[in-house]
Amino acid sequence: MSYAGLDENGATSIRAEIKLRIPRINEVSHVREARRLLRQELGGCEALRAELVNAGFVEDGSGELTGGLSPLNVFARAARGLLKQPNMEREQEALGDFKKKFLVCCNRPENDLHWDSEDPQWVRRASMSRRHRFLTTKDVRWQWFNPLVFGMVCEIGEGCDVREALQEAEQMKSAALHFAKHCPGWPRDAKDVGLYVNIFGHNNVNSLFIHILDLTVTGPSFAASRLTEVTLPARVLLPRTLHLLAVTGNPSSSQHNQHHPASPSP
Repeated sequence: MSYAGLDENGATSIRAEIKLRIPRINEVSHVREARRLLRQELGGCEALRAELVNAGFVEDGSGELTGGLSPLNVFARAARGLLKQPNMEREQEALGDFKKKFLVCCNRPENDLHWDSEDPQWVRRASMSRRHRFLTTKDVRWQWFNPLVFGMVCEIGEGCDVREALQEAEQMKSAALHFAKHCPGWPRDAKDVGLYVNIFGHNNVNSLFIHILDLTVTGPSFAASRLTEVTLPARVLLPRTLHLLAVTGNPSSSQHNQHHPASPSP
């Protein structure tokens, strides 16, 4: 496998190549191009799986995300019950029946505390809103590690197809909105709740996490994530990713596509 890269040394991984070739991923077309690039030029899911196995993030035999400390995969550890956040136990109840499949996690206390800081040190690290949570799945199979490969892992004989992946992603969206609606202090109107995902290449954790943001009280970190590709990873609205999966799953059905319109960027 060879990578183009941006200098004489080139990129050394699929992750680096995606980031170099697609410096911003915040539109449906960007996600589509990343999936095309993986399939057609970077060896597909087989090569990506091997990269994750070699890096220690996926167990080769089971195809599940690892839960150790080296490498640290924080949301996979939470999903396996190895990372406890006792202060979040009450908030799990806001998931209702969704708590059987999903888990809500919080940021580090200092990151939440500095959500409105304009200090460059914190703009890179702080929570993006006064209320900022993460939804992850308890299913640790690698097919759910990142939306880049939702519905694609079946191409190497593992995981579900794109239609099943769309149904699962819709449940993720419903779970996140149910949480916000039933958690004290959060907006009751879904339009005031932002759902974002980091696409592989622009992610810093190799397990699924969906940002849940109160859009009525966003901070400098949120503005930075919209305006730059350097200080914070690019983000894509979850509904846009659902739209892409709908199109991929049934490209001939315009009626089906209308049920998942691309949402405007925040």
